[in-house]
Amino acid sequence: IDIILAGQSKVGKSSIKKVVFEKMSPHESVYLETCSSIESYTLDNLGYTSLIVRDYPYNYKFDNINNNEMKYINSSGILIYVIDCQDISDSTYDHMKKVINNVIQKNPKILVDIFLHKTDGAFFVQNSNINQRNHEINSNINKILSDIHLPSSATVYKTSIYDHSLFEAFSRIFQKLMPQNGMFSKLLDNLTQFCKFEKSYLFDVTNKIYIAIDNSPIDEQLYETCTDMIDVVLDMSGIYGENIQGGTSNTGTEGNEDGLFDDNSYSLININNLNRGEDSKSHLYLRFIDTNLALICIINDKNFERIHLIDFNIKLFKQAVKEIFSVSTSIKELK
Repeated sequence: IDIILAGQSKVGKSSIKKVVFEKMSPHESVYLETCSSIESYTLDNLGYTSLIVRDYPYNYKFDNINNNEMKYINSSGILIYVIDCQDISDSTYDHMKKVINNVIQKNPKILVDIFLHKTDGAFFVQNSNINQRNHEINSNINKILSDIHLPSSATVYKTSIYDHSLFEAFSRIFQKLMPQNGMFSKLLDNLTQFCKFEKSYLFDVTNKIYIAIDNSPIDEQLYETCTDMIDVVLDMSGIYGENIQGGTSNTGTEGNEDGLFDDNSYSLININNLNRGEDSKSHLYLRFIDTNLALICIINDKNFERIHLIDFNIKLFKQAVKEIFSVSTSIKELK
């Protein structure tokens, strides 16, 4: 499955790709050069699923595609059009409409999502008419999308490389693209119900993207806490952990993470849930499921007494996840 990144020049597409998939610091991405040719990044650590993110330059002619590039357009699952929300003009909407129209003509089944990027900028901090400005932008985007007659509704995400919004947007996009997502979510629902979790995520620990989530209400603060936990676990394991394949690891988070963990690897962090009162305590519990995949669940202190039963249920969940990926791989090989 391929993902198409498109947009005008200097909207932040290269920064998005580098920060999310190549672990570049947001501050370092300021010095990136403008994309002048097609750049691709293969993401093959989401369990057994491989995704290719292709970044197209502003001047790429989607109405005149060669045969080699046509195969990528046809195999793409989603087009992400990136808009710099601090620099929007009529040409922005014209280019967006032209790109989406041309791509849909080549691949009518492709999904379309919009990134309103750079929402962290001074414009949105200083401008007193933020709500009015947002309403105007969303109205213009919705009008264009309704004129195009998309096969399915598009989602508009407000994103920034300086917070978790970008990772959460890609999390939701990957859930749309992964055919196994429905089964994973159902498994998480059952696990959450039987173990009395407050919330549970199935994370790709390399990119801090959750590929499945239970159906309980999403708490953005808890999600940010979970991603911070992943950073702590990987950093500590990279510095002090012993590589299973031999020797002490000195690779940090940029090495092969699965060499640092085995079936018994876990992490437990106690947190105070101030939203529910000063006496409300919860636990962040991380268990590794498979290569680069980890289950992170939030458990209230009063439901954490029978940890052996929780671990037993997580073991069954782990077996089910591996079986689903195994069947998916077998079907893919048959095709």
